[in-house]
Amino acid sequence: MIDFCPACGNPSLNNQQKYMGKSDFFLPDTILNCTHCGLGIASPMPSSLELNMYYAGQYWTDPGLPFTPSYYPTTYTLALSRWKQLTPLIEKSPESAHGLKILDIGSGHSFFGTIASESSIMMGGGYYAVEPDNNYREIAKKNWKSTDCSSFFYNSLDEVCDQFDLITISHVLEHVTDPIDFIKNITTYLKPDGILFIEIPHRDDRFKKNVFPHLLFFTKDALNELLISCDLLPISIEIRGVDASSSVLSQYGKGLRHYLPKIWQRVGRYFPNSLNLIFYNWLLAPELQHPQGTWLRGIAKRKVSLFED
Repeated sequence: MIDFCPACGNPSLNNQQKYMGKSDFFLPDTILNCTHCGLGIASPMPSSLELNMYYAGQYWTDPGLPFTPSYYPTTYTLALSRWKQLTPLIEKSPESAHGLKILDIGSGHSFFGTIASESSIMMGGGYYAVEPDNNYREIAKKNWKSTDCSSFFYNSLDEVCDQFDLITISHVLEHVTDPIDFIKNITTYLKPDGILFIEIPHRDDRFKKNVFPHLLFFTKDALNELLISCDLLPISIEIRGVDASSSVLSQYGKGLRHYLPKIWQRVGRYFPNSLNLIFYNWLLAPELQHPQGTWLRGIAKRKVSLFED
């Protein structure tokens, strides 16, 4: 039983809609909607045991492809876009002259770390990746090439003992049951002047026939309310990408952006990375801000106490 919104605490939840998904594991029945911030909440929520068992062995299906931009162009294009957005903020950090320390939670292929390691502001710094999938983590570790930036790969956040200039959480928050507790725990790893970056789908129940295993469906207001509830200062919250109804990720989509990628996937891996980036930047438009866009991006900082060192 869900009694209140897990992002803003509002007790008024209504406008139930069917949870669209397929799974042999656990499956919510409905999506409740917060009348204040618009967060969609899967109901009933799975137990911690069900989630742990599912993500321990059910989530990733490894097709055995090389971890390169040519084989994972969407993932790489989005990672590059995140780094471009964050670079101006990072360069203002006093630590940028000494080597930044980045914590990447849910790092997947670790493309974000690979891209960051090529920047001079990472020289002497460190990339710390938390990825529970053993296969992805080990492949990313083997693929790490930088000698100027150290890398560390962990199975769980509990293994990390440090504080960071930048923490990134990309496509993780929609999978958790208690986002306030999750974010508050993460901010303990953030330096007083550090930056928190979050990327999540923008109410992907609007454009997907199967949203499993997502549990939370964020609006711009919901993300803002969540950050405030976690005693963070939102710097920016943006809706990015093309109109979700015409996105390649839409399972209801039609038109050029929906059909052309099926052809490109067959031949694009033989093209130079620069050409693939041009195509996927057009396809996904991660730099575009659109009210009906595909993703939400939030950037926030800690509220620093006057008594904090």
